[in-house]
Amino acid sequence: MSHSFALGASLGWLRRADYGVGESERFFIEPLIHSYFATPLRQFFLRPSAFLSYVWAQPEMPASLRVEETDLYLGLGLGFVYDWVLVPSFTVGTQFIHRNISLQASDPVTIETDLVSTSERHIALYVQGGIGVSLFSGDLVLEPFYRQRFFLDDQREGGAYGLESSYALF
Repeated sequence: MSHSFALGASLGWLRRADYGVGESERFFIEPLIHSYFATPLRQFFLRPSAFLSYVWAQPEMPASLRVEETDLYLGLGLGFVYDWVLVPSFTVGTQFIHRNISLQASDPVTIETDLVSTSERHIALYVQGGIGVSLFSGDLVLEPFYRQRFFLDDQREGGAYGLESSYALF
């Protein structure tokens, strides 16, 4: 078959330098879709992909006054995959990010004027590498991955790592 699709999901953690001192890891879940196109090279495939991530986990902060950030990512990538028992992959892509930042307070602290809460939009480029394990005649692939992200306007962002699982539809 020269063209096929796979659906799946990734679970992972992304690293971000927090405001102030320190770095945190934030959990994410991302549903994804892959499309595979055969190339003239035997067992090599082009793999266009799309994924949607939601990051809601927060670093540890005082309960009475804290800044909360939530991110929604749309990622589009183009990968190169070798189809074998081990499935190495290399992907380049872009991410579009919508970030909500909100200042939260609880008793005894009150907020008179909130100059912190806002919404932001960012664009990032990324490179991703992984080595998957092909199971059930290649229908299921489990792939640990590392994704290095390059934000054009947010130097706090770091890499992401996790485990992707995808199942071939046809």
